[in-house]
Amino acid sequence: MQDLVKDMEWYISRFTYMDEDNTKEAFYTTWQEERHVLEVPCYESDALSDMEIRLAAAKGMTQYKDLPFRRQYGYKLQFDALAAGRFQPYSYFLHMRKKPDFQAEHFRVLPAGEYLCFRTRLLLESWDTRLLNERFRLAAPPRLVIALEFEDNLVDWSDAMYEIQMLL
Repeated sequence: MQDLVKDMEWYISRFTYMDEDNTKEAFYTTWQEERHVLEVPCYESDALSDMEIRLAAAKGMTQYKDLPFRRQYGYKLQFDALAAGRFQPYSYFLHMRKKPDFQAEHFRVLPAGEYLCFRTRLLLESWDTRLLNERFRLAAPPRLVIALEFEDNLVDWSDAMYEIQMLL
């Protein structure tokens, strides 16, 4: 029962987070704790459905059947593609409630740290590349770029809002 309460609190905080108007700037920073995900690769030729099927197949594997997952999907992105205005993921993932107590092929860790963030409708490829490129013009590219989906539209998923998190 305590796990269910914790999950409900997590869902409320994650999915109301995007409603908060705490970002007057195009970019903002957040501190993220270490996160554990089930991850599969993406390929340039993949349609979104290919990525989803691959992740569903991994999640359905026998060794993962009793693991608690959270409904928070995301992608790891190529920074160069993001800076050019293209959605080009190299992996697709699903958050786990906690770190598994065994090692497995598809487990990954999203590291704790400070992330530079912005929000966009990622699948529409309509973010402001000028601001992104100006921000990193003299700086090293981020070590990791992830995009977290926030399902704000149950009719048209292509219009979903994403938070882009870039590990500094």
